[in-house]
Amino acid sequence: MPDRLALIVEDGIALLMLNRLNVLNSINAQLIADMRACVTEVANNPEARVLPITGSGRGFRIGADLASGPTKTLGMIRQLYRKSANK
Repeated sequence: MPDRLALIVEDGIALLMLNRLNVLNSINAQLIADMRACVTEVANNPEARVLPITGSGRGFRIGADLASGPTKTLGMIRQLYRKSANK
């Protein structure tokens, strides 16, 4: 598991914690790929019943990391949304 994320499974709860303190947990293309891998791992774990997502540091933030290439990151977010909406 990359240092960008922490995944803890305990008592039916799979807690996913974003850990990009230097950018207030903003999302970039690599974090999206890592999160997808974690979601797949949780989906294949019969012990996990719920997946709350939180952030480490002074607060949970969600938004694109514009310094890492906003077009690529926003495009990946749109793609993930469309995939989830079609299920």
